[in-house]
Amino acid sequence: MSATRFPLGLSEMVIGRKVEQRFGLLGLGRLLKLVELVIERMDGSRAAPTAVVAWGDFLAALHCNQEDAGEFLAYCDHARVLDRGDEEGRLRLTLVGELVARFAPLDAPAQAVGDRQLFSTDKQWVEWFKSDL
Repeated sequence: MSATRFPLGLSEMVIGRKVEQRFGLLGLGRLLKLVELVIERMDGSRAAPTAVVAWGDFLAALHCNQEDAGEFLAYCDHARVLDRGDEEGRLRLTLVGELVARFAPLDAPAQAVGDRQLFSTDKQWVEWFKSDL
C-alpha cells in the first residue's frame, strides 16, 4: 500500500461543508470513510482512484443501511465528487473532482480526472444551493 495524504482540510472543502450541512457530522464521517475505503481498495489499473466493493462491505464500513447509503451516494454523485456504478453486481466507486487532487497517492502526481469539477460558475452554485434547500 502506498502512502496517501492525510485528509487534512476535508471539512473545509466545499463538499465537506455541504455534506456536513446536509447530513451533519455523521455525513462528514461517512465521507471520510468513503475516501478511505476507495483509497485502501483502489484498483491501480485505472487513472482515477476506483474501488469495487461488495454492498455489504460498503454498508458495514459506513455504518448505515442501504437507504441511507443510497441517499448519501446520490448526493456525492450529484456534487460531482464521486462516480458510482455496478461492476459484476458490486458497487464501483470512483473519486473525481476535488477529492482526486486532495487524496492522490504521494507517489503519483496530483491531478484532476476528466472535466468533472464541482461547479465552474456562480450560477451553477446558486442552482445547487437552491435545489439543496
